[in-house]
Amino acid sequence: MEMAHPPSSTPCATGTAASGRLSAVFPGSPPGCCRELKDMEMNKLLTRTVIPDTPVVVEYTPTDYCRTFGRIILAMIEWEREHRVKIRQD
Repeated sequence: MEMAHPPSSTPCATGTAASGRLSAVFPGSPPGCCRELKDMEMNKLLTRTVIPDTPVVVEYTPTDYCRTFGRIILAMIEWEREHRVKIRQD
């Protein structure tokens, strides 16, 4: 199974979120959202917590490993800024 890449609005970027709120982040149907969350959990990007309530609440929290992804994103943003300057100069 290939590694899922977290979008910037996932819990990796914003903190703990309930699964219902995350369905808007992932394109496609709810099963697609569930698959993405399971992949991210399998790849140690999220931890899943089930809160036995009525209704049952499932929360996803970014792992420390997930948070290391932020450095990559920041480097890509900086590269993109430099690239725009270069393109405008040419």
